[in-house]
Amino acid sequence: MGTQINCALSKEMSYAGEIVPLSEMFFKEMPALGEEEQQVINGEQVPELMTHLFSKLEALEPFEAAEIKKTIKEVQKETGIKGKQLFMPIRVAVTGQMHGPELPNTIEVLGKEKVLNRLKQYK
Repeated sequence: MGTQINCALSKEMSYAGEIVPLSEMFFKEMPALGEEEQQVINGEQVPELMTHLFSKLEALEPFEAAEIKKTIKEVQKETGIKGKQLFMPIRVAVTGQMHGPELPNTIEVLGKEKVLNRLKQYK
């Protein structure tokens, strides 16, 4: 898991000491959402987006970043949701944060069970 976290966070770090605060999302429970995150997750299209993504990720094998990226693109095509309206709700639902490392890598490192449990709240 350490190598996966390092790969997921490598573009976010300027120096090695930053890995501790940046990696907390992989070890701690999801933080309470702030006002900005609440606005994103309460978007009109979020339930449809989460329902599609949940069903696709639930069936996904192997649960790896490349496959997750393809799955997100499939959801984009199926729902017509794109750009920030696609990626921000997924990021907030999965990490509780507005910014972070590449989403497919983050989802892979968090793991299927944890990600599905978090997405389920917003379907």
